[in-house]
Amino acid sequence: IRMFRKNGIRSRFLSDERIKALDEIGMVWDVFDYIWEEYYSAAVKYHREHGDLNVPARYVDSDGIKLGQWMNNIRSARNGAGNGYKELTDEQTKRLDELGMIWENKLELKWNNAFRALCDYHLKFGTFEMKSGYRTEDGINLGKWVRDQRDMFAKGKLSEWREEKLRGIGFVLEKTDPWEEKFMLAKAYFDEHGDLKVPVDYKVNGVWLNKWVNEQKQIAEGKRKKKHTAEQLERLRNIGLKFDSDI
Repeated sequence: IRMFRKNGIRSRFLSDERIKALDEIGMVWDVFDYIWEEYYSAAVKYHREHGDLNVPARYVDSDGIKLGQWMNNIRSARNGAGNGYKELTDEQTKRLDELGMIWENKLELKWNNAFRALCDYHLKFGTFEMKSGYRTEDGINLGKWVRDQRDMFAKGKLSEWREEKLRGIGFVLEKTDPWEEKFMLAKAYFDEHGDLKVPVDYKVNGVWLNKWVNEQKQIAEGKRKKKHTAEQLERLRNIGLKFDSDI
């Protein structure tokens, strides 16, 4: 009978009078819509109890409704991987949005939260460089996450859209030599000012340049365990850095 109504088959058999009679006893013409409303009601109930729609994947409510699984199914349908699951209407999508629907899966949500934290870090400090163990106030291990993105890129495992988002904010995925990065900052200062008399409070791209320049002098003069290569020493001399051995 549902097929007759949907496709207009045997319209004489399924007359208006019979349709009305079926409606009066609660006929469900679209099973999917009926089930959707049932699950949506469960989602509303969950939101009232928890204040969000961050439903665990295995969550089953007191009525036996597998709400977590349903949420994952409609996320997949929205992303074009629904395995035959019916795509939501604009109205259904809007109703879920009004409840604060999280359309990302758990992994996407975790990555996007870290990405937003990286943007905030850059806005605050003017650089993407940080200690490997750096954590945000929300507990995101951002230092490790940054290292993981570069490792995945080097191994060809970083997705194109993630690479595009990272490069879009100026993040450099290619691993670079920290010494080389700081040397280029020192060279830029020398090119602009003609010397390396860097003020103590001078900071660029998150680097205290005066401190780094002094460290290079100490290394060259044997006051630290580290050593320069002959090429590094020559390059430092070329931008005006003088050592005790040169006097």
